[in-house]
Amino acid sequence: FEGMSDLDTLDLRNNLLEVVPGETFHTLVNLRLLYLNNNRITSINPAWSSNLGQLTHFFLFSNLITEVPANAFIGLTRVIQISLNTNQISKIHDGAFRTLGSLTTLEFSTNLMTTLTPNTFEGLGGLTTLRFNSNQVEVLPDNLFTIFRALRILEIRANRLRVVSRNIFSDLGIMALMN
Repeated sequence: FEGMSDLDTLDLRNNLLEVVPGETFHTLVNLRLLYLNNNRITSINPAWSSNLGQLTHFFLFSNLITEVPANAFIGLTRVIQISLNTNQISKIHDGAFRTLGSLTTLEFSTNLMTTLTPNTFEGLGGLTTLRFNSNQVEVLPDNLFTIFRALRILEIRANRLRVVSRNIFSDLGIMALMN
């Protein structure tokens, strides 16, 4: 994408991409929307985001991604929506979302998540919408939602929840919708 620094939207969805090298997007400094959904991508490369400081929407749903590494989205200081739905994600490393202070919507429904830790959502205090439906989560640990002050939509349906602690939602305040 040399010489395309003014590109606003890049739509690579519905292809057969498996690997996207780290330097692929390094010249797209004004990119705001990136569509990589509906491919065969197996991993998130933290180098993708190194020069994407203007990015606001990142769509990675319907791929074959198995984990979200620590600092996966470093440099995405303006991103407001990330969609990781319908992958094969079984692990989100602590710190994966640490630098996403502007993120308002995180979607990772229909994955293979079994465990969430109190640090899973570190850095996402401004989140308004969190969707993790149709995973395999059995337990919501205490303090999981403590950082959320702006959350209005929380969707956790179709998991394998067995126990919900008495105070798990006490720090959320009033929410508009909880499925």
